[in-house]
Amino acid sequence: MNNYNKLSDKELFEFFKGSEEERKAAFAVIYDRHSRNVYAYCLKVTGNSDEADDVFQEVFMRFYKHAPGYTYNNVNSLLIKIARNLCLNLKRNKKNNVDLENINLVAPDVHNIENAEMQKLVAVAIDMLEPEYKEPLVLKMYNGLKYEEIAEILDLNVVSARTRVFRAKQKIKKYLKPYIEEIYT
Repeated sequence: MNNYNKLSDKELFEFFKGSEEERKAAFAVIYDRHSRNVYAYCLKVTGNSDEADDVFQEVFMRFYKHAPGYTYNNVNSLLIKIARNLCLNLKRNKKNNVDLENINLVAPDVHNIENAEMQKLVAVAIDMLEPEYKEPLVLKMYNGLKYEEIAEILDLNVVSARTRVFRAKQKIKKYLKPYIEEIYT
């Protein structure tokens, strides 16, 4: 079976128990499918492209090395969970400095404002969120995960995941209210 691209993630995951050639082929397809989401998550959580690159590489190295020992549930959720743990370790091991020059977040549709200044404000507002709110928001808004997947990654129930995303949005609105009022007045 040479066409791995047609296989589901679950089918590909089974190849990690096979030969090295099968593992490499399955890994290449999984990497192609999920690398953009994982990198976007790493970048949004770390706020720094160099750190995001390091975490991103480590995620896939760990996945490749340990995949045979993992129980299949959902490849995307598993990769994001690995990324989350690595990002948390990184944040715990470094000082809390915000490098505003390296924040590359794109603002969600905030009244269709395509203003670079507003994008920076949104990025700063997201960065100001406590981790318990920032993580679920990033997973929902930027990675497009379902609440069930967010709950699984963050070890929450679905209601808590939904509530944290809602509260994160409310906090961002509160942070940005003075700036938005200034724009519209």
